[in-house]
Amino acid sequence: MSTKQYQHYLIAASAVLLVVISFFTFANNAGYLFPGGDGMGVLVRIAGMPFQSATAFGVSANMLEGLGDMAPVNYRFEPSYNLGLLILGAERAYAPEFHVLVNTVLALELFLATYVAARCFGFGLVVSSMAAWMTPLLLLPYFGFPLLYPLLTFSPHAATTMSENLLILAAFTRLGRPLKDGTSSLWKDAMLCAAITLMLAHMTIWSPLAVSLWLPSLVVLGFGLFLTSATRGEVRSKIMWAVVAFLIWVSFFGVYAYGQFIYTTTRFWGPELENYTAEWQFVSSWFRPLEQAGKIVISVALFGLLLALFTQRLRALAIAVLALMAILFGGGTLMIYTNVWRGPAPVYAEVFVIPVYAMFVAYAVVRSGALLRDAVLFIQPNATRLFQQLQPIGSGIAVGIIPAAVVAVGTIPAFAIGGPNHEPGRLRIYGPAPPTRPQLVSMLADRIALSPGSPFRGRVATLSLQTKEDAARWVDVIRANVVRVDHTGNDYYWSGLWPLNIPTLFEYSQVMSPAYFRTAVDLWARPGDQQVRNIVVLRQANAKTLALFGVKFVISDAALPSPFRLEATEKTSASETLYLYEVPDVNLGGYSPTEVTKAATFEEALKAVSAPAFDAQRTAVVFDNDGDLKRSLVAAADFRVRIEAEALMVSASSSGSSLLILPFEFSRCLRVSSNSPDALAPTIFRADGPLTGLLFSNRLNARIEYFTGPLSRPGCRIQDAAEFSRLIGR
Repeated sequence: MSTKQYQHYLIAASAVLLVVISFFTFANNAGYLFPGGDGMGVLVRIAGMPFQSATAFGVSANMLEGLGDMAPVNYRFEPSYNLGLLILGAERAYAPEFHVLVNTVLALELFLATYVAARCFGFGLVVSSMAAWMTPLLLLPYFGFPLLYPLLTFSPHAATTMSENLLILAAFTRLGRPLKDGTSSLWKDAMLCAAITLMLAHMTIWSPLAVSLWLPSLVVLGFGLFLTSATRGEVRSKIMWAVVAFLIWVSFFGVYAYGQFIYTTTRFWGPELENYTAEWQFVSSWFRPLEQAGKIVISVALFGLLLALFTQRLRALAIAVLALMAILFGGGTLMIYTNVWRGPAPVYAEVFVIPVYAMFVAYAVVRSGALLRDAVLFIQPNATRLFQQLQPIGSGIAVGIIPAAVVAVGTIPAFAIGGPNHEPGRLRIYGPAPPTRPQLVSMLADRIALSPGSPFRGRVATLSLQTKEDAARWVDVIRANVVRVDHTGNDYYWSGLWPLNIPTLFEYSQVMSPAYFRTAVDLWARPGDQQVRNIVVLRQANAKTLALFGVKFVISDAALPSPFRLEATEKTSASETLYLYEVPDVNLGGYSPTEVTKAATFEEALKAVSAPAFDAQRTAVVFDNDGDLKRSLVAAADFRVRIEAEALMVSASSSGSSLLILPFEFSRCLRVSSNSPDALAPTIFRADGPLTGLLFSNRLNARIEYFTGPLSRPGCRIQDAAEFSRLIGR
């Protein structure tokens, strides 16, 4: 057997062993897979709701959250989720076997990508194998929460992006390298460039917001690998093909990706937001509380980086890694002491560098062993033959010690590390999946749950902490939800409602629009409450504005006055009783005002619709009353709003020109098409602040679709940002 064949068999056997270990370990630790509300939010989208993810190349609206704004991720492009659905079916998305299968596939992705990248970076077989084992073990929840920052616990799909990031860097190292016979290959480089471009496209299409997480490591480490070029021809090839891939990516995906960042709450309302990431634990895994693994891994990696500075083939990469660490640490320090940053925390970007840390940890171990051997040989030159005989044994031990340790930790209690944090977790954190159906939740599911083709019957708003007199934070809501989940198996808030297809006014999104944020804070939050970039704490019960925005029911932890109509109560614990109220005269798409009034600013519009004397069924607030809105309006009749796959189907009739106020957020990403060829084409525009106004004549049978992608309306979020800037006077 040749050396290369031996290496291939070794990696294949290691991969099989990893799959076996991962399967049994994850099964024994299923409670830590897709945990919490974050994990449940991912599972809801995986479960196959047609109105959750776009089937085309891009992202669409999420009808379960808020006012139907853009979903930040299109999970249909995640291979592990698709494999799980293919094997087990959508009905098993909440089952432990689905979670185990997905995490096992992601572990294999990280293993193979880390090994390939390490070999391409210039590391040997032993170092590459050790790093490949360490990467999934450090990042995935094998024995409780991961040893390093748990990004992949709550967002497992990030593992695929990490793997692609590594493979892009690996492919980049091969550009310009001659073939085995010493000749150059244009076709080989072209294929590598195509692979790089396709992976860049895939990462951007399905999760455009994650660009901010993987781009720093791709650029800085890529530059370090570029400096390892051996010949001028390799330098020219790397520059040429990198420029080609970059230009293609920017040309097709630049506008689309940029649009996801420019129209966000963080950009427009950053100074108002609580800077909850201004803590050292969000700078690096080094500072993670209660865990020493981060300090150990990064310390050993730093030692390996220092050793690599004395090795020519690794020196440039080591300098690049050190530079990236300095950039992330420096950025985190500024985040803490300047209090100006409200975007993703540096530790999120550091997670994408963990596989490279693992490579230098393994290098530190192997290189230290080599230095120790050299020292012994310097003293005892006659030991050369002995070391030659022991080298295969030592390499085997180095490669096998990690999986052996995993088996020991996972099966022998005496070797369990970390105490109770690493005991088998069979019960899911933050309640069962899917959640239970207590009385109030069951009533909501029966009366307003969405299904493909069903009419829109309203949404629910959970207004908790009603008796809390001082300012509230999101962490206060979480504490109350955790107690509720422990007693009932449901939080009655978000992760307990979305799996049952119950739409909520509450939205949890990293791309929350500034229009939704401003509306939610001004109308339904209490003054002084602290808000974060992806969540609004809702505590103010205003029946009239809630009705306008399509809220049919309110869950409250205190009694509400008229005109709220009490439907039921439920005692969730000894200290809490929840009240379910119906909101009267709710707008289900049938508000058809016959008068319009013009507002100059977004603030003016919100003040108008929240005024006590304002009648939203009679009057609409618009920002441009020229053109078609100068017609005489009559009230529409026979309205109907249905939820179809990624779209609203709206029908109505009129004896003239009519205006409908739809309780869904307006965006330039919306496209309306008419299914009535003999009727005038309907038009949509912003109305009543963030909502969608629809103007039609005589008969309406329209489809309204929200979608943005690199090939379809890529700049619509940029247009939203420009329009909103004008409306708030910026």
